[in-house]
Amino acid sequence: MVTFDLMDAFSIPFILLLGIVTSYSDMKHKKIRNKWIIASFFYSAFILAVTSIYVYTKEGMPNLSYYSLFAINILSALFFGVMLWLSGMWSAGDAKLFLAYSALIPLSTYKWGSIGTFPSFIILINTFTPAFVFFFFKVLELKRNS
Repeated sequence: MVTFDLMDAFSIPFILLLGIVTSYSDMKHKKIRNKWIIASFFYSAFILAVTSIYVYTKEGMPNLSYYSLFAINILSALFFGVMLWLSGMWSAGDAKLFLAYSALIPLSTYKWGSIGTFPSFIILINTFTPAFVFFFFKVLELKRNS
């Protein structure tokens, strides 16, 4: 697979912007606006297109498996986000934000911790593991005090 290092460089500023803006909006208004999610998808598609053109001009045809893995990753993120929302574990805004980050984070970022065809599963693991540890110790504390 062709490493899309340019995607990393172009994605980081928008990922930081998205994180800051959506965190502020979520804290102040308890809402993550759809315009930021849509902007994330457009920006992700733009970066993918620009990088693909660059790779094509410098190295020839880009590896087409990247695009299929990208699409499968996005569809998997949509499925798991909706399932977590329907199960009540997440709000709709969290599911949308997970989908946006899954589109924005280049697949080359997951080269040390990818899980098959759903690399963004790492985001879920990194989100829920600290929460699990926190609640696990909270339960132990409650057991000890009762």
